[in-house]
Amino acid sequence: MTPPPSPCYHDLVLSRLQALAGRPDLRDKLRLYASALTTLWFLELEPARPVLEACYAPSPRGGEPWDPVVMLRCLLLGPLVGEPALNAWGHRLRAEPVLQAIAGLAEPEPGRRRAPSPSIGAFYSFLHRLHDGPLREGVAVRPSALERRRAESAQPGWERRKSKPEKNATAKLVDALRARRSSGNPDDLLGRLTRILWTCGVEVSVRRGLLEDIEALVVAGDASPLVTAANGHGRRVCSCPRTARCDHDRVWSDPDAKRGYDAYRDRYYFGYHSYELLAPVDGHDLPLLVRLDPADHSEHRACALAIEQLGKLLRDERHRFGLSVFIADAGHDARANHAHAMDWGMRPVIPLRSEVPAVHPTRPDIALSPRAIPLWQAGAEMAAWGTGGPNQSVFLCPVKANKLERCPLAPKAEPDWRCQPETKWGPVLNMNVHDNPRLFPLIARNSAGYRKLYKKRTGCERSNDEKKSKLKLEAARHRRWSFWLIRLNLLALLQHARAWVSKLDARAFVEGLMGRGPPAAHAA
Repeated sequence: MTPPPSPCYHDLVLSRLQALAGRPDLRDKLRLYASALTTLWFLELEPARPVLEACYAPSPRGGEPWDPVVMLRCLLLGPLVGEPALNAWGHRLRAEPVLQAIAGLAEPEPGRRRAPSPSIGAFYSFLHRLHDGPLREGVAVRPSALERRRAESAQPGWERRKSKPEKNATAKLVDALRARRSSGNPDDLLGRLTRILWTCGVEVSVRRGLLEDIEALVVAGDASPLVTAANGHGRRVCSCPRTARCDHDRVWSDPDAKRGYDAYRDRYYFGYHSYELLAPVDGHDLPLLVRLDPADHSEHRACALAIEQLGKLLRDERHRFGLSVFIADAGHDARANHAHAMDWGMRPVIPLRSEVPAVHPTRPDIALSPRAIPLWQAGAEMAAWGTGGPNQSVFLCPVKANKLERCPLAPKAEPDWRCQPETKWGPVLNMNVHDNPRLFPLIARNSAGYRKLYKKRTGCERSNDEKKSKLKLEAARHRRWSFWLIRLNLLALLQHARAWVSKLDARAFVEGLMGRGPPAAHAA
């Protein structure tokens, strides 16, 4: 049987706070944890119960397991009070009654000084349950790599296909994702965590008005390095001298981590890199999807997989949501990334990273600037002027579009000279986006709309800083890919909850709960 649901969280917290109100030594701690209590008060976790209960056996052996919603709330409380490490958090939760009250744990039994609280092993067991997911009746068996190669070589035309020039890795990945687009997202750990994030966070942000234009979401994406607590050199199990170099097998405490390069800090590291898609709105950065890949995987790969999963999520389960714009930095500059974003109805806003050809690839009569903007005959960039139909970008004369005061070809005696005085906007160029979506995006790189949208990309930097600095992500010191992924998604959920209470005075709210101030709302 699954764990029985716990009583109402609000009632438990109020009853325990009233029991602790008479102890002056705990009032200061309650003020210290006011922000954490306010955040959890408005964070309703019951919608996550179906996902969590599916990870429990229908007839468990041994003792009665902890309520999964209570365990989830305890894990969320740790980063809010500055204790992300599981071992230290387990000891601290057992020692402080105020934290037990905020977590919604039951009151102590008669004759006992301390209330029952989850052990450290219970936290790890909960994480393992969430990773393993629902129980499966059978075990999936896949053919070995050798068998797959033999089957592929037996297909007709294999040698001919093998001799053809291959596409780059990102283009091949995008083609493979297009071929599997009719299928839904897999029911794996990332899928379960994403459902919890959406049911408890994103949809509540929509109801609260933080996400308004949900039919045309503006999405920003970026990656961030994450250093694991494991040793990047492994642990030797051979008898070779410690100072000698050997190629024997080693034990790796984090077998999923890889070595990667952090370009911003100009260093190599051992671990992962997270990739996040978020909606930057009204000063808040609201995560929509967070994935985690080994450090040696490229940002292009993570971008393609994240967009595909978010697109399928909105397509299959939430028809009222839609995607409008995808914003990313120059590290995403690839033709496949532009085309993939357009597949899901998004207009990419991605600056160029490498040089562009001096002339149009298929129209050699059109010269291009370093930003891939068509050049006018005077050598100046033409002005972006919206679209002229589906997948058509329009560029006008910069003088007639009031981007230049005077034509560079005009004689000195005739400052008002125009090359085509009989037309209102000429010369005019129509550029087909599908000719090269990287060079000619739907939102031209020299337009005011492009500059305004690209400023929202800083939301990715703020979101990463909030996780690492304020919520102390890296201090968790995990050594498992699954633990890091769970931690990232829990912090993303907290970002939504912190945005809901950002304008609320936490201490005044707690005083209202205690009956020493204006009455506080007891419901989210």
